[in-house]
Amino acid sequence: MTHSDSSDEQLHLLKVQQLFMTHQHALLAYALSIVPRFQDAQDLLQEVFLVVSRKAHTWSDGTNFLAWGCAIVRYEALHYRRSSKKRTASLDDEILELLHCETPPVDDLDVQIERLKECLKRLSPRSRELIMLRYHAAQLPEQIAAKVHRSVNSVRVALTRAKQALRECIDERLALDDQA
Repeated sequence: MTHSDSSDEQLHLLKVQQLFMTHQHALLAYALSIVPRFQDAQDLLQEVFLVVSRKAHTWSDGTNFLAWGCAIVRYEALHYRRSSKKRTASLDDEILELLHCETPPVDDLDVQIERLKECLKRLSPRSRELIMLRYHAAQLPEQIAAKVHRSVNSVRVALTRAKQALRECIDERLALDDQA
């Protein structure tokens, strides 16, 4: 192997890692559709980064990186579930395979993320804060309650209402998109 080949491989690896960083939110969203807990999805995504880096040589420039990345997320999620000692409430491997067939095209993930961002902006500041603490900062309702000086039950109720408002907003956006 010549020095030039080594440089080319390093450049390719850097490009693949930059693409991963560009698409990490979509890959995280996909991971969240497979594993039940946000923290597990984040752990999974870290492992996916390592696999993507190790297998960078198998990705060809000009092909759909996001589709390639999602395939790695899916395989790593199956591996994670098999090796996990937690075995929290999660879907059977066969059901995951069926869901993969039903999963919307990867390109739609960016559209779905944009819809979610728009709907998050429509929430009240207090509801948005609770959602961000729960799902972005991965805090439990008990932790959030202490932070916002509310009871755990009121935080749970407020989170349920905020999630319902998000669900309704996204459904409205889907209906508008279908009419267009």
